[in-house]
Amino acid sequence: MLFQCSLPDTLATVGDEPRKVLLRLYGAILKMRSCNKEGSEQAQKDNEFQGAEAMVLESVMFAILAERSLGPKLFGIFPQGRLEQFIPSRRLDTEELSLPDISAEIAEKMARFHGMKMPFNKEPKWLFGTMEKYLNQVLRIKFTGESKVKQLHKFLSYNLPLELENLRSLLESTPSPVVFCHNDCQEGNILLLEGRENSENQKLMLIDFEYSSYNYRGFDIGNHFCEWMYDYNYEKYPLFRANILKYPTRKQQAEVALWAPWFSSCCSVHRPLSCPGLCDSSDWRISPVGISPQEALYSILQPLPKPWVEDEYVVLQKLAGWREGHCAHLCQPCRAAAPPALGGPAARHPFSRDPRLVRTFPRGRG
Repeated sequence: MLFQCSLPDTLATVGDEPRKVLLRLYGAILKMRSCNKEGSEQAQKDNEFQGAEAMVLESVMFAILAERSLGPKLFGIFPQGRLEQFIPSRRLDTEELSLPDISAEIAEKMARFHGMKMPFNKEPKWLFGTMEKYLNQVLRIKFTGESKVKQLHKFLSYNLPLELENLRSLLESTPSPVVFCHNDCQEGNILLLEGRENSENQKLMLIDFEYSSYNYRGFDIGNHFCEWMYDYNYEKYPLFRANILKYPTRKQQAEVALWAPWFSSCCSVHRPLSCPGLCDSSDWRISPVGISPQEALYSILQPLPKPWVEDEYVVLQKLAGWREGHCAHLCQPCRAAAPPALGGPAARHPFSRDPRLVRTFPRGRG
């Protein structure tokens, strides 16, 4: 449960004390229950323990993200909840996710998450752990109504355990790095800050980190792309609907791929956030060039239409142009290491001796 608490107008604040805060209570988490009402007492206890564990981990996560200016400030914690900063803002609408400036900043925020080092289990257990938990509950669930029983039998006829194993095999063979992910980057968890609506950047804030964990980076990006399609304000059952025509185009996906690896590889979250491009020339030479752009475009955008294929030299130019435009006053080493102008001979490329940089992106794989 979430409450907005305010000081009365007749009461003055003390120091930098806020006039408004958010009070979050954990009752719903601590009382987690299996969807199978006939589940064993031990299963119910396990769910309660998982709820308490999730509460503790989420509080630690919230505190770290607040300290690193990646989320609302944390004012206090108590056994049943916490006090958070109230952010004057509104949540994004689904249609706004595809706006170029919004999409670019979301990619930046996600990439800052992906570049973080967090004191949690680094194994990517969240994705399949969550699916296995729900699958086990579904396989044990029982209905009495004839229509519900019929729907359940139809649902189970799809052989969900086999589907899960096929998905596991597919993902294990996918070259997606394990990073710290938000795991729920949908419009309802992205705030547009009041007073910064017309700003070119730093107008968004990610919230709601209860699903955040180490996970495959491709899942976080792909899940966000799927959110472009979903309308959660639909009044009829199941209270949401999807429009597959709103899934991002190849070009829109590429824009995210060019932004996201840039921040996650090059920008330290421990440095001042006012300059998103702070790094040294070694960061530029190794991470974004040798790994991230190729990895992102190879893993996320395949199969890639042939008319749109670009080699790494062109991708480097786009990254260099972005960097010079956003942090030229602070990133002298990066500007010095930037590749020459488009159209110049490849022999003049500062990284041409690196064999990783002479390949083009895979064409039409799949």
